Amino acid sequence: MTLRLPPVSAALLALVACEGGRQPDGTMDVAWTGADTTRYRVEASAIWCTEGGWLEVTGLVGDTGVGVVVYPRDSVPAGNYAVHDPADSLGRGAAVAIRWFGENAVHALQSRTGSVSLTQDTVGVLSGTFDAKVVSIMRPETLVVKGVIQRVAVTPGDASCAGISHTAPADTSVD
Repeated sequence: MTLRLPPVSAALLALVACEGGRQPDGTMDVAWTGADTTRYRVEASAIWCTEGGWLEVTGLVGDTGVGVVVYPRDSVPAGNYAVHDPADSLGRGAAVAIRWFGENAVHALQSRTGSVSLTQDTVGVLSGTFDAKVVSIMRPETLVVKGVIQRVAVTPGDASCAGISHTAPADTSVD
């Protein structure tokens, strides 16, 4: 079955929280196989969240998206990373998520196992590959997702990418 590319819903399982409004600058080739199968090329962007200590690479097209998050230890990562469940991403490693709207349901899957390999050139542009076994968070569904990240410039994230706000919220109380 070939999947039609439908809408990305709420934030790629919170992996694209820092994406907001940034212009894509590279590409991501993505394919997944299983009960649903698709392949596409999309513009990609990457941010380095200094406050949170992670790198986020996202590829969004229409209503479909893929997010790859790498948790190095201290700087923008080049190297190989084991992929695991995002809930277990407290140390060095990576996580992958995909999300799309199907005909009758939202499909949201997150990684269990796999690998991410990244290289970085002298001006900070990333390239690399990823593969992961992803499972649905809503029903029994498992897919294998593979991708190639090509020439994606890394931009710095602001404090909000780690869920940190340095400004006080407006007073919304009723007197």
